Amino acid sequence: MDVMERRTLLLALALGAILAFRPDAGRTNPLVSMIGLIEVDTTSCPPANYVLLDWCTKAPIVYLVAKPKRMDPWVGRTVSLRGSLNVSGPCPIVKVQRL
Repeated sequence: MDVMERRTLLLALALGAILAFRPDAGRTNPLVSMIGLIEVDTTSCPPANYVLLDWCTKAPIVYLVAKPKRMDPWVGRTVSLRGSLNVSGPCPIVKVQRL
């Protein structure tokens, strides 16, 4: 094995290790943390049952999917939440994991 072949092999192994051990490997939807005002909205984005609004302008930031029992006490309040973001559909949706 000459020097060029060894360098190519080493570079390929290094690139494979970088791609295999990146922090979000295997995760299709990135986790996001957001702050905003929660309101009930079932018409603007069909899969979602809530919307996160900018607390100043009241413009929609993202749509939320969560259990009503968990979210209803927070409707009309400003909250911090964390969840997985999905932007592949007609509107950006966050599946709420932590409130």
